[in-house]
Amino acid sequence: MTKTDREIELEKKLSIAVKALRYYANSNCWDDCFYNGRIKVSAYLQTAGYKTAQQALKEIEKCVKNMD
Repeated sequence: MTKTDREIELEKKLSIAVKALRYYANSNCWDDCFYNGRIKVSAYLQTAGYKTAQQALKEIEKCVKNMD
């Protein structure tokens, strides 16, 4: 089966999205931040889409497995 240029482009974009989501869905990658004058360890992304990133990553990985 030969892939079209569009399919190759979409696979590259999907790969980039998965890489980003793996980072954001992993709390070990988060930076510390100040909140109300106190340091919050690994808290930088807690309110900025952590659960959304985890869910999106699960859905993408499920779709990728179904494509194989």
